[in-house]
Amino acid sequence: MNDQPPPGQSRPVPAEADFQEIRSRLGRLEQELADLELELVTRRSELVRFEAIYLTRIGTRIARLDGLRAKLAETRFRKSQSGGDRAAAEATRRVARESQGALGDLPEEVDEPDQSRFLPSTELRQRYRELARRIHPDLASTDEGSERRTVLMARLNEAYSQGDLVAMNGVALDAEQGLDEDLAAGTGLSYGELEKIESAISAATKRVAQVTHELEELNRSELAYMMRRVNEASGEGKDLLADMAAALDAEIAEAELRLTEETDVGPPP
Repeated sequence: MNDQPPPGQSRPVPAEADFQEIRSRLGRLEQELADLELELVTRRSELVRFEAIYLTRIGTRIARLDGLRAKLAETRFRKSQSGGDRAAAEATRRVARESQGALGDLPEEVDEPDQSRFLPSTELRQRYRELARRIHPDLASTDEGSERRTVLMARLNEAYSQGDLVAMNGVALDAEQGLDEDLAAGTGLSYGELEKIESAISAATKRVAQVTHELEELNRSELAYMMRRVNEASGEGKDLLADMAAALDAEIAEAELRLTEETDVGPPP
């Protein structure tokens, strides 16, 4: 054991019992971090699934309605040539572009996505916790180990979000080959070991704060608010998105009728 401090340092090496307490602290942080990463990837996956449903059922209808309103405003401006109608036409065009832009690469004609919520099994969640605790980049003992763990963690998050336990087990298999040491489970009592553990504790503490903040931001988002409303309505036996879609369909039919009437009527003499 290297029981001498590095040059210029007089800090003593902690006793074995104190070393164990430091390792235990890191172990607790590992568990807390794994739980938070699980909560974060679960919430992201829930929102990704919900967004696809929302854009397909509601977003496309909003874009259709805004497009009709823009055409109607343009038709009225061409007839009147008034400044007020010009401003209205420009404003509705901007809204229509924004609505269409919100759809991203979603094609105009799309199939209904899987309507089920993202509900990972207990087995999937437990496996994620186990692997996140083992491979998290902020718990690495070397820079090279951190880079390798980052790749593995990205693969784990993707596999989990797809509900792919086989792929997750593949990550576990790869992690067994050449992964850097597990600091919380080590037995060394040297200065070098202490520095590695303290560095991991610092990095993990920062990541805990970062993930906590990201979760708060996600939960405050408009998409998360809408998802909560939809889920609450579902718990009461209601389909909020179906009700919204029906209301939008009625508005679209009315806008189409008005546009037809405006188009059929010629300009004033």
